[in-house]
Amino acid sequence: LTVLASILLATAIQAADLRVAVLDFDNLAEVEAEDSLSSLGNDVTLTEKGALLLNQQLTGIEGLRVIDRRDFMRKLEQSSTEPDEEMEPSFIHAAQQLRVDAVLRGTPMSISRNSRIIDAAAGPESVRFDTITIRVMVQALDSIDGSVLAAAQGKQSVDLRQSSIEKTVMGSDELLSMLEKALAQAVGDLSKPLSREISSRSAKASAAISI
Repeated sequence: LTVLASILLATAIQAADLRVAVLDFDNLAEVEAEDSLSSLGNDVTLTEKGALLLNQQLTGIEGLRVIDRRDFMRKLEQSSTEPDEEMEPSFIHAAQQLRVDAVLRGTPMSISRNSRIIDAAAGPESVRFDTITIRVMVQALDSIDGSVLAAAQGKQSVDLRQSSIEKTVMGSDELLSMLEKALAQAVGDLSKPLSREISSRSAKASAAISI
């Protein structure tokens, strides 16, 4: 019995959205414990709330699909419990299990206050002007080898006038709003190189297969 089969398959594979996941923030900002800015400088706020704010910024970019953060962190925790692993847990294993193309990592670089004091010409009262500044960096890391695909910074500042009559102490909500605006600036600058990455992947995503 002889069976002759001839199959011709021609397929155009449409490029899928670039799948991204967000790591916990890596806090490099130094804030003194007694400082009023310490409410934003603590690890819980920066690692968890900051990552959620970054997730929110990414959802508005066309061509990006943000992976559920809970699934990604669960996979990351599982990969960190491997028995022979001596180094810190790698995000690469978790990203590959979820078919993630890029992992985004936010890093607060500084949370600072710059003060300028003006002595009153007439009278003992002086006025102090405080400038609160938050600077953050966002990196897109390749899920294959961890190389940096793109990086961008965002900065947000606010000026406060302090005197014996008027004094302003920023709360955690105002500080988080500053962090959100700084992240929006960084993500806006990051979207262009990520779009180029999407285009390059799209150019490679069509194939004709013959069997």
